[in-house]
Amino acid sequence: MILGNIGSESKMDYTSIGDIVNIASRIETLTKLYQTDILVTSELVDNLQFDHNSRFVDEVRVRGKQESVRLYEIFDHLNDDEKEIRQSNVIPLKEGFTYYKEGEFQKAIDIFKMIIDQKKKDSLPLLFANRSINMLRNENKEKRENWDGIFTIEEISK
Repeated sequence: MILGNIGSESKMDYTSIGDIVNIASRIETLTKLYQTDILVTSELVDNLQFDHNSRFVDEVRVRGKQESVRLYEIFDHLNDDEKEIRQSNVIPLKEGFTYYKEGEFQKAIDIFKMIIDQKKKDSLPLLFANRSINMLRNENKEKRENWDGIFTIEEISK
């Protein structure tokens, strides 16, 4: 990353440029898709040196990158009820995501549906249930055959 004044004498901007800045920008646009305020990579979560409330959200391949990025939601800032909902869904979401990643979409749907049926306000199980249902459709046979469990983000509108 390069951080500093960039430009000429007539127009100077203090900015940052580099690969990590591009990835951060792409991840920031994903907060809408996952309906969360704070979305970070596993690298950041692994290096936090204080207690925090977080949960795995997805493994994605962002535009312009071949390697995947594991995303986490940080939810310390939420009220106690919202924290409790997210925390109570950590384990079943992880189990559902494991089936989803392995291409066992019906098993994933069953788990995500169980979470949804609890009528707790959490958009993540619905997102993955819909993705899994979509993967089971006949027109996605080729997609299923090439499935590596990583969701490729083509374009997210701001």
